[in-house]
Amino acid sequence: MKKLILFIAFIAITTMTFAQDNRSYIEVTGIVEFEKPVKKYIAKVIVAKELIYDSHEGSSTETSATTIDALTDKYFKKLTAVNFDTKKLNEDKFGYLTTGFRKEGKLFIFETTSVKEYVKLLSVNLDGIQIYNRYAVYKLSTNAATEIAKQAIENAKQKAKLVANSSNKKIGDIIVISDNNQNESKEVLYYDNLGDKGLYEVIVKFELL
Repeated sequence: MKKLILFIAFIAITTMTFAQDNRSYIEVTGIVEFEKPVKKYIAKVIVAKELIYDSHEGSSTETSATTIDALTDKYFKKLTAVNFDTKKLNEDKFGYLTTGFRKEGKLFIFETTSVKEYVKLLSVNLDGIQIYNRYAVYKLSTNAATEIAKQAIENAKQKAKLVANSSNKKIGDIIVISDNNQNESKEVLYYDNLGDKGLYEVIVKFELL
């Protein structure tokens, strides 16, 4: 008897789930633009002999008088002249081996939360030096992400209402919300994406009445 009751209960639950899965629904995407707060800036700087060029012929020139240590020292002095703290440049020996440069060199990684400090580094140029990568890491706080998610869902709701009204229908409860946004992202910086806003997207299914 107990097994029979459990079996009947199982059938009832299965039938209910099946019925819910077959409800009419409308699926829309809610989108909200938001200011991307910068968590930190990252730059990778390469010091390499392959980056030393003959200004007359444009060909790569390696001289015995120029060592990587001497080139690094010269670069650091230029940075110090603009009040940049070179101790914040961390050498990544393994990282340099992955750059593809064949000759001797060094790779330094710099991270900062200060845009002024970041600009100082980027503004110093020297033959034999290359800013290999420029990144910005953006991060939304939990409170900010929660508020933006609410706005995106509301945007989806308004869209769903418009579409439903055009078919003489109404929307009911939310059936499913799909949110694949990340609170933290790392993006390469280019001249044409500075200050770009972020897009927060959610896919929402509403019951269609």
